[in-house]
Amino acid sequence: MTGFGMALFNNKGDMLLSVATPWTGTHLALLMEAHALTYALSWCHQRNIQPDLIVSDCKVLVDYICSEASHHLLLNKFAKDITNFLSYIPNAKLIHISREQNEMAHTLAKFALGLVHEVYWKDHNFICNL
Repeated sequence: MTGFGMALFNNKGDMLLSVATPWTGTHLALLMEAHALTYALSWCHQRNIQPDLIVSDCKVLVDYICSEASHHLLLNKFAKDITNFLSYIPNAKLIHISREQNEMAHTLAKFALGLVHEVYWKDHNFICNL
């Protein structure tokens, strides 16, 4: 069992929504990061949320997507899906941030390890689980 976490912030840095989701199965760290980014973009797309900035602390993944690389056979499926989701939000930027700057997502992912269903918080208040 692994976990996924993401947080949405406004342009002032205020957290709008956070999500923690349990996942079954494990993969290489790079593929888990790619899976998490794909899931986050899919999640936003399904809810018609169009972020201006998308961040990841996985520099290899960000560089791979931004350079439109295609040499990693296992990563290509995720790269194609990520690029497809990004095409729906043309004003969005994908950038690398440090692990320290991405601590919220890691904390949520660790929390998700004890969950059965996805849970959401809005403005630091628990709002639902599905």
